[in-house]
Amino acid sequence: MEFALRAIDPSVCLPYWDSTMDERLPNPTDSIMWSNLFMGTSDNDDGQIANGFLANWITASGHKIQRYLGQMMPSNLLTENQVVATITYREMQGIFAFTEGTSTSNCTQPIPDDEQILEMNHNNVHAWIGGDMAQLVTSTQDPIFFLHHCFVDYVWEQWRIKWQTREEREAQFPPDAQVVACSGSTYCRLNATMLPFQDPVVLISAGLSNDYTDNLYTYAPRPTCKLAGECGSAYLFCDSTTRRYPSPLCCAKIKSGGDCSIFQGNSEEPCFASTCVDGVCKVVITKKVFIVI
Repeated sequence: MEFALRAIDPSVCLPYWDSTMDERLPNPTDSIMWSNLFMGTSDNDDGQIANGFLANWITASGHKIQRYLGQMMPSNLLTENQVVATITYREMQGIFAFTEGTSTSNCTQPIPDDEQILEMNHNNVHAWIGGDMAQLVTSTQDPIFFLHHCFVDYVWEQWRIKWQTREEREAQFPPDAQVVACSGSTYCRLNATMLPFQDPVVLISAGLSNDYTDNLYTYAPRPTCKLAGECGSAYLFCDSTTRRYPSPLCCAKIKSGGDCSIFQGNSEEPCFASTCVDGVCKVVITKKVFIVI
């Protein structure tokens, strides 16, 4: 996808969307991510995007992009604990675990905790966004698909760097028998064709190459902070309240009208172009008084 975009505009690159920064909000749908500045606000009735650059985007199915943020249950965005647990789990099963794999009688692999299963937690984000993203055949019609998968790829690369040598990164993969026993034949095997790339044929094994991060792209580090103003973006703020996590973390700013209740008293304003007043982000209009003498 990035190559196709660069064929039109060489300056284009695909950013990753770290949804943990939205998940930390009282209501993730209040994130600035879901505003006209970024991915747009969804209409609650028909799920169509009401504003922003995607408002009139027509999909391959012939309709406008649909989202039902946070309405499909159970579902959630990625959490900080899930990302940390996935990267720090040594066994490859945490990366390659499949959602129904643990229920099959022939699967003898260790069962990771839910927080360590990247595939399952990635799926939950699809469900949380809903609409086109919730269905396998339509999920790529919403551009947020690619931003989400860029972050999944980021997590995968951090795991590779932590636990594998350069040689192991291009060779280690669950054997076919394990893949079939633990997930069935619908999932990827190392020497299977990477659909839809059939002319010429590209194998799944090509995805393990070091060439991508050696020559084609690198990842910016995730935003971190200890103090206000350190997240490096006008669209992020540092949550120093430690009400949800033991140390300060960067969060997406909250759009006007959103719930900012847990951030009252925070060292940095959590609201974008507004102010946290009585637990709600409000645009405060001040009147200037001129005295004529």
